[in-house]
Amino acid sequence: MYPETKQKVTVGITPTGKNGLDAIAKRLGLSRSELVEQIGRGILLVQSASNESHKNEINSKIYDHLRTEVLSLRGKLAAVYQETIALSEERDRLIRELAALKRS
Repeated sequence: MYPETKQKVTVGITPTGKNGLDAIAKRLGLSRSELVEQIGRGILLVQSASNESHKNEINSKIYDHLRTEVLSLRGKLAAVYQETIALSEERDRLIRELAALKRS
């Protein structure tokens, strides 16, 4: 698969780290060895949990901002709807008044 011959390397990690590597490799359909190979070659990029936490914080802020905007727009829409009803009622009143004037 690669133009080089693989070398056997021993890496000391905790059982938790090994289980984590195995879970990631399984999820990606790779062997543990191929997972490490692709990370080493830059094919797979590793992202720290703190970066993930930072992304979640940013996403949360974006969500809060959008939620505030949506609530504001709902309020504005309700006001426009009420104004539309009032104008419609005024139009109907004027039509009745005009009809009454035409009859007299």
